[in-house]
Amino acid sequence: MTTADVTTALQGGKTLQDLADDAGVDIEDVRAAIHAFADENRRGARGAHAYTAEEYGYTTDGIRTAFAEYLDRYGA
Repeated sequence: MTTADVTTALQGGKTLQDLADDAGVDIEDVRAAIHAFADENRRGARGAHAYTAEEYGYTTDGIRTAFAEYLDRYGA
């Protein structure tokens, strides 16, 4: 099952338990795999990237203005 297949199934209302059952996999194995992936791929584990808006010809104020509706709606 691809990542896209899993995403589609979950968005369609299936649970991880449903997917594990369909695949004949023990849900505890699924949980262990998810935890292992998360542990191995923690934020910043491969270094950090620092970018500024100005490097790309933008300003922070310009971005905030352009996305004001989104920022207001989602409290970002």
